[in-house]
Amino acid sequence: METNNSVATAGEKNDGVQEIILPSGRKAVISAFKGKHIREATRLADGESDKLVFALIAITTKIDGKPVLLEDMDEMDGRDAMKLTAAFSVNF
Repeated sequence: METNNSVATAGEKNDGVQEIILPSGRKAVISAFKGKHIREATRLADGESDKLVFALIAITTKIDGKPVLLEDMDEMDGRDAMKLTAAFSVNF
């Protein structure tokens, strides 16, 4: 009997969920998102367009099983932040 895992292997997509290994070695799981998540990210970004992708990452991503806060993105290792940002740019 086959099972359908909701989390894909690194770099693959399955049901809109993406799992990636960050340069720091931590595991990020990005959930599928909908228009309501984009609207929430827009609200969190408070009109600052440069915060929009970080807010969307914060809403849809867990790192090592823990939620990401918008403030976490500002203090995150730059290489990890760039890898996450790149993962979102592929989705657009």
